[in-house]
Amino acid sequence: MSLFPAYDQKPDTEDSSIKEPVETPQWLRNTSFMQFQETSQVSENRFSAAPKKGHKREKKKSRSLSSQSRSRSRSSSRSRSRSRNLKKRKSKSRSRSRSHKRKTKRSRSRKRSRSRKRSRSGDRKRSRSHKRQRSRSRKRSKSRKRSRSRKRSRSPKSRRKSKSPSDSKKYVKIDMSDGFFKIDPKPDKTLKFAYGINNQRGVPAYKSKIRGVLGKPYIEKMSHLEDFKRFHTKSFVKKFTKFKGVTMCHKKEDLPKSSPEYIKIDENSTTHEDNDCDTMNSDRFSGFFDGDTANYLAGVGGLCTDTEQALKDNESPHIRAKRLEFNAKLRDDPSDVNMWIQFIDFQDEILKESVFDDDEDIANKTLKKKRGEVLRAKALIERKLAICRTAIQKNSRSIELAVKRLELSRDLLDSKTLDQQWKELIFVYPENIDLWKKYLLFVQTFYIRFSVGETLQAYRGAIMKLRQLQEEHAYDRHSDKLFQLEHGILDILSQLIIFLVQCGHYERGLSLCQALLEFNLCAPQFSSPGGQDLDEKISMYEPVWEKGCARVGETGAMGWAYEFQRLHDMSRLYEEDEKAKSNDWEDDILAQPDRKFGEYWLQLEIGREQRDWGPVHGNCEEPEDRDRMVDFDVVHGFLVQFHRPEVQFRLFLVVLSLLGYRGQDTEFSNLSQSAALQRYLNLDQIQDQNFANKFKVLCENLPSLYESEPLTIFVHNLFAQLYSKFQEPYRTKAILLWLDFEWQVVSRSEGKTAVQLRKDLKKLVKCLLKEDRNNLDVVVKFAQLTDEMDGYEAAYNILVTAIQASNSNFMKQNTEAGFLQATLLYRAAAELELKQIVRIQQKNNAHCDINNKNQPLNNQQQQQLDDDDTVHRNRLQWLLVHIGCGRKFTPYTPDKNDVILTLGEAAHQAFVDWIYEDVEKISCGNVFKMAPFVRHSIADVVFFHAWLTRFSSGTHEAVQSVQAIRNRIQAEGTDLHVDRFDQLSLTKSFLVESLDKICLDLLSLHSLANVVHKAQLTQFYHYCIKRHSSSKYFQKKLPLIQDNTSIVSPIWQEILASIQNPRKTNLALIEEACRISITKFLAVFNDETSSQDISPTGCGFLYKLSNLLERCVSQPGLRNSPLIWRLLLWCASIQMTTSSSRHRTDASEEQSREDLKVLLYRAIQDVPWCKALYLDTALYLAKIDQLTRTTTRILGKNAESSSDGENDQNDEERTQIIPGTLDHISELMVEKEIRIRVPLQELDVLLEPV
Repeated sequence: MSLFPAYDQKPDTEDSSIKEPVETPQWLRNTSFMQFQETSQVSENRFSAAPKKGHKREKKKSRSLSSQSRSRSRSSSRSRSRSRNLKKRKSKSRSRSRSHKRKTKRSRSRKRSRSRKRSRSGDRKRSRSHKRQRSRSRKRSKSRKRSRSRKRSRSPKSRRKSKSPSDSKKYVKIDMSDGFFKIDPKPDKTLKFAYGINNQRGVPAYKSKIRGVLGKPYIEKMSHLEDFKRFHTKSFVKKFTKFKGVTMCHKKEDLPKSSPEYIKIDENSTTHEDNDCDTMNSDRFSGFFDGDTANYLAGVGGLCTDTEQALKDNESPHIRAKRLEFNAKLRDDPSDVNMWIQFIDFQDEILKESVFDDDEDIANKTLKKKRGEVLRAKALIERKLAICRTAIQKNSRSIELAVKRLELSRDLLDSKTLDQQWKELIFVYPENIDLWKKYLLFVQTFYIRFSVGETLQAYRGAIMKLRQLQEEHAYDRHSDKLFQLEHGILDILSQLIIFLVQCGHYERGLSLCQALLEFNLCAPQFSSPGGQDLDEKISMYEPVWEKGCARVGETGAMGWAYEFQRLHDMSRLYEEDEKAKSNDWEDDILAQPDRKFGEYWLQLEIGREQRDWGPVHGNCEEPEDRDRMVDFDVVHGFLVQFHRPEVQFRLFLVVLSLLGYRGQDTEFSNLSQSAALQRYLNLDQIQDQNFANKFKVLCENLPSLYESEPLTIFVHNLFAQLYSKFQEPYRTKAILLWLDFEWQVVSRSEGKTAVQLRKDLKKLVKCLLKEDRNNLDVVVKFAQLTDEMDGYEAAYNILVTAIQASNSNFMKQNTEAGFLQATLLYRAAAELELKQIVRIQQKNNAHCDINNKNQPLNNQQQQQLDDDDTVHRNRLQWLLVHIGCGRKFTPYTPDKNDVILTLGEAAHQAFVDWIYEDVEKISCGNVFKMAPFVRHSIADVVFFHAWLTRFSSGTHEAVQSVQAIRNRIQAEGTDLHVDRFDQLSLTKSFLVESLDKICLDLLSLHSLANVVHKAQLTQFYHYCIKRHSSSKYFQKKLPLIQDNTSIVSPIWQEILASIQNPRKTNLALIEEACRISITKFLAVFNDETSSQDISPTGCGFLYKLSNLLERCVSQPGLRNSPLIWRLLLWCASIQMTTSSSRHRTDASEEQSREDLKVLLYRAIQDVPWCKALYLDTALYLAKIDQLTRTTTRILGKNAESSSDGENDQNDEERTQIIPGTLDHISELMVEKEIRIRVPLQELDVLLEPV
């Protein structure tokens, strides 16, 4: 079954494994009819398998059989003539029986069989009359008898009887590769699918002998039969040869050489591709076809002749070589779908500047560029669709090509047809999660049909369908199919929650998160053995939701299971905080004087969006905004029961990420945000609308996690209420995330609040340790927090005490879990020493910078500063040699330096032996259970060995040893794009990235001691960002290593190249690059003195940023990012603000207003749901005093009077409505159902004087 029946015209199958060139067949090289006869005789002799004697016997036998058939036909005709009347009486019953047999055999309708029966009965009557006439004249020649027998054999019955035994045998299979061909008389049944032919008669079939002319009535066929003889009949051939002026060419010399009536076929014309073009361009064909038709026959289409010629003339050698490479690869392997898609995307590069950008007329360049852009879009789409059609013909079951075709047809087909084709494709493949995601993205980004209600309906339909498929696989909860399906459903749910939050419905998104968490983690234990059905569980959860009790995350929440047993207890309903009820901030805004209407609206809209984020229920007062109350019907269609514990914990991670929590990787630590984990957790597909952390450039309209105290308390309650709901190892991971979140809150606090929060955090850690004192992960986290709050010495004492208490030898462990448990404390202690060395080194560098400005230090003073980290180096080496030799650990003292030298070589050899033994067969780490804190024994042992080598031999030797192990793991078959659900490939990718991180940390410490070695660090970082562009750790290192936007830099070139390559495109990397550009621009641009001109350096940074963003919005993988479009609006506003302040005229302000509106229209074509785009446009219009209301202007009594001169129209005053930008933006939001918290009519009432 093909995805597109019109493309289901399969070409001849080719064996891609045969690489030898195909020789031209002998019959195709013939230049005369005689040579063709000789070739056919050779072919007949080659395939005649029977000897001559046998041939004669078969000939005699066929003659005897033919004579017997003739005698039978004569006797049967005589018997039929005697009983003619009897057969007429029985014809009716006989026709019914035959019709019944035909119906059971061919499955046809009775009406069709009766119509054919009547026509065939007429044929039988005519054949009987012919037979009676032939039987009367028996004195005829032998040849006439044979011809008469052949004519009789036209009827189906006689044909079956006159078959020879040789005809009943199976046909001998002929090798088609030798140049032989056959005519297929069977009708092409696929045409009825392609062109909508319903019945069999509408399908054209090959007819070798036809009585009359096709398409004529029967009477006209028979009356003019002699005038319409076919050319292949013997009688017509004889007439044709006797006609005057006809030359029979029996030899090659008889061919006319200069006559235009003959077409000469050369031997090389069918073997070489270039000769086809020469033949097409000859004078003989120039009279028949025009240039476009000749190009079409040659396989070139999509552009006109002049454009194609210009394309060939301007095509660079690089483009030509790449195009020929694509053609060769696709010719060898036409089933490579990825190669087809790359070739389709390559068309953008071919036509980028070859046809439309070679104009030298500068005066008309703008006008021609606009006209060329339209031509380019149409030409590219037609060319891509032609290639896509060819690809679908060769890969009719490819979903990727089908989706590519629909994406290309987005601007060609109408919205209804396009939506219907998407639904038909999903109907064929309902289990394909990626197809569902692309369809939902199409619904969400197609501006013509977009609305929030329609998009929610599409999401609800997708969840309901996938939920049915989940129930079918729920019987086997350990199956991979169920695991992948539940992860796909969670991907769609996270995309839905982001959509709700960004379009202004924060309460709905938060309520959906609460419902999913309670439904999966807080459900009551059902007594029935098989549990409860999903619909039954939803019906049991509805009264708890509608009751109004505190939900998960809110203060006093006890969970679904607790509240279900107390449905009638109304004493514990949820009550809103008194601070949240206060609306004094609105009164303060309205009391501000000298404010315009648009400024009031902006402040109130953003203020309500940031404060009124929680859903209202329980004992809370009924709000004026009814959208703040979320009924159960809103979340009913999106409730899903996840059966796998990995998916349940990932649901918890998704909710934390949507609320604003982000984990961080520190230097020398294990990777918790690797590219493999980003791929598995689908975090690389989340598209935020603002920068994370403390980088404030854009206006924030959503509540910030670390700035909104109620939201911070909400996340704190989430951890406190849900961590105990998980089983190990997920419970420990929830605790680690909780402690990390609390530390991020403490680090952002100041003054007395920070002191109190530090005390609360210590109490929390001690309470968690009391619950499980043997949990080493919590002990390590406690040591890390102590290092941040109280310093190195306190943390060192905690770790040394824990190591002495455990004192396990990791070399004697037999399992992966045992290795990781034994090395956990040693790894934490080593990281602590390295961090302390870095602190001392940074402190020394800072002192050197200060002293070099004042007075240079001598060698002795510099040596005193450098010796401060010696004790930490010795402690680190003492740890490493103990774990390598497997000795019982004792704390380090200065008198043990000689022991370090003695045990160093043995520890080094033990590490090497263990590593190369384990690398031979890499154990598959349990990534799904360990995420996001993935660890592997190879990464830990390489870490110990690398730093031991660093302090004993040097940085260069340590990096070389790590790279050797990394290259060995890469040789095992790691790929840049690993499978999301393949644990072994994820493990190898994690190991390669971890080893690269170790090398980068080694070079970072080395460059910190000597700035000269920073070039080596930059070179290696270029490799890392090229190899691991999705890794959060390497992305965060970009501002520290590459602090400039020079195009000469290879790192910046790699970032720009990743934009053009869809396989390397990474939104988070683009965000970091934009962060660098904005930082450089803000360093030279003072916002307080915006009336001044931007310096040339600032203009350069702003131009680079705008150019980078324009490239991003032209790529399919980046154009749907709200952040990129918001940054593009910000760049335009900076330029307009400075230009309008310099030259403030009405025309310039109107032009700036129109430019901002055009940019908004471009943005909402790709991101129509993002409310922040509309608010940003309103904010930037307010800065240039263009955020206005719709007003009415009086033109006067005599203005624009009618031509008839009536006095009644002249006496009335005529008015003109001037549309306002604020009303226009509000209408756009209302049209797409984007939520507005402060309607303009409400603000009019609030601003009325009391």
